[in-house]
Amino acid sequence: MDKLEAEIQAKLKEAEALRRKAEAAHARAEQAELEARILRRAAELRPNAREEEEEEGPDESDIFGVFDEAASPIQRRGRQPGSISRKWREILSDLAGTGKAFTIEGLIAAAGRRSLGIEERTARERIRRYIEQHFVQEVSHGLYVVTDEAIQRFGL
Repeated sequence: MDKLEAEIQAKLKEAEALRRKAEAAHARAEQAELEARILRRAAELRPNAREEEEEEGPDESDIFGVFDEAASPIQRRGRQPGSISRKWREILSDLAGTGKAFTIEGLIAAAGRRSLGIEERTARERIRRYIEQHFVQEVSHGLYVVTDEAIQRFGL
């Protein structure tokens, strides 16, 4: 084997080693994201302080034993489950309009065209959430399509 062939083999080995490292890092990232989703779900199921207070009765420090509902309303904040912003509807509409599957990079590019700069991590989380909500479907490893359900629901 001549010197050039040896250098080619060395580069191929280096590429393979880097690929294995990347796959291992990707697997660790997936595991960490799974754990985060589990913890998020656990946090959603955790009773809040107001519910615990109601179960226990009035606070002993309240000498009148009266709870002022108006002083401490429990309100849900943010969007209703399953709703998405107008900007994201437009982005999904753009992606659905192509009639082709898209990648994470394609989602980032579509968001950029709508003046929404997002990072890959954010795009992956958004895709994961949309898959859970049945707005997006993974058709092949790393390839996604907007579902008919999303198209009908949001008028895309």
